[in-house]
Parts: sequence; structure tokens; C-alpha cells
Amino acid sequence: PEGYRNLVVGIFLLYALKEVSCKQQTAQPTRRKKSNPGQVYIFNVMDIRNRPDLSANKKDREKDINRLKNAYKSSEANVTEIANPTFNRIFKKLEDLKEQERRPPFIGLYFLSHGYSENGHSYFVTSDDKKIYVNTIREEFSNQEAPRLKYMPIHIVFEACRGGKREEIRRNVTENHYTYSNLLLFFSSQLGYVSYGGSEDGSKFIKLIEKVFTEHCENLDLRKMFDLVAEKLPCDPTYLTVNNVLRPHVQRPELEPLGFHQQFIGRKNFGYRRPHYQHRRQQA
Repeated sequence: PEGYRNLVVGIFLLYALKEVSCKQQTAQPTRRKKSNPGQVYIFNVMDIRNRPDLSANKKDREKDINRLKNAYKSSEANVTEIANPTFNRIFKKLEDLKEQERRPPFIGLYFLSHGYSENGHSYFVTSDDKKIYVNTIREEFSNQEAPRLKYMPIHIVFEACRGGKREEIRRNVTENHYTYSNLLLFFSSQLGYVSYGGSEDGSKFIKLIEKVFTEHCENLDLRKMFDLVAEKLPCDPTYLTVNNVLRPHVQRPELEPLGFHQQFIGRKNFGYRRPHYQHRRQQA
């Protein structure tokens, strides 16, 4: 009969709906694919070949390394220490960064070493006692030398002296074909001055970076956080002998932005979520 057939169909539909509902309740929620984290590398030069007088205190450097790792904890970046890197190892790592297939949201490089100046150009020393000029590191991440990293936010921090007689220092202005996009250089001292990194509690510069990053990463962009470090760092003046004359010296960091935009907010990954697309739309 027609009524009996409708009853059977109704019971079947109710059973099917019940099965579908049970499967939906027991189904595991889909996990979002974890985003590619930022990459931070710390080139930590503690021992220099045939230069035992320049060896860094390992305990103090360990404090600096741990502070930098803590500073980037909120961004969930991968922080890797490269201890006592040689000249070749540093440039091998830079080449790997420039040729990697998967683009991270940002790259941060820290160079902790002894530094000097020569004819107005600052440089730092590797563990095999070779010079690497700041200009060379800067040009390695230009649009011409690293086209695959164009528009990627990159910040490079130097914790090293840039000392020399102030009267002999001239601002390094060179005319070349290099252009830059989103590159930020941050020095622990100004050109011609020393950097105090050998205190018993580690580097004051690194210590302040950790403090500013952990306190302000939710409401300040990276450049403003570095500006805040430069503003707060100046320590008590010491006296350096220049031409047999004692002159006061205060350590003041120096910021060098090269096409670096201020639209990046702190927070996770420091807000680096392909910001160059927004910049291109604004230009258009």
C-alpha cells in the first residue's frame, strides 16, 4: 500500500540522517597548516685564530644568545646560533639564504664579534681572523645580488666596535648600481666609536633589544622598536684617549634603513605577511 511504502522511506531517511550526524560529531577538526616561520641567524664569533687576547667570555655570550632567542619568542621565529663561523661559512650561509625555495616571512641576521674601521669603512672579524666589511654584507642583500629576496623584510644587526680615530672617519658614501627593498641595518655604535659588549652581564645592547621586543612587540613595528633601543641605550660616558686628549664617549646605536617601510606591526612574525603587495597597490 502507498502508506506503508511512505513509512518505510521515512524510516530509511531518518536512519541516514542519524548516521550523517554521528559522523559529523566524531570527525576530527581539520588543522590549519602551520605558517612558514621567520628565520634568525646569530653569527657568534667568540674565539679568533691566533688572537687569544680577543676571546669573548663564553658565559656572557651565552646570556646574549638566550636573550636574543627570548626576544623572538613572540614571533615564533626559528633562531639558530652559528658558533665561531669562518669567513667561508658565513658566505655559504648567506648564499643558502638567497637561494632557498620557500620564502620565510622575514630574515634576521646578528653578527657578534670584534670590529674596527679602516679608511672610513667598518668591518668585523671572523673566527679565522679575516675581515668582512659591512658594505659587503649590505650588498649581498641588494636587489641585484639577491633578486629572490626582493621586498622581503630583512634586518641585520651588528654587535661590534666600529672604532678608530674619529677625526679620520668619513661617512661612507659610494656611488654604485645597488638598490634595496626592505633592508634595515642596526649598529650597536656609531661609526668611529667602540661598543661595550664585554660586561659581566653580557651586552647592554642585546639586553635592551630583548627588553624592548618583549614589552612592545604587540604595538610597535620593528623599526620603531630599534629606534627605542637607540634612544634608551646611551650609557654613562667613558673617556677615550684621542690624540693624547681624554674625550667623553657615549655608546649610541645607529640605524640605517634602506627602503625599509614602517607599516609592519609587531605581533606574530612581526606582521610580515607579504607587505610588499600592499606597497605595490599604494604605488599604483
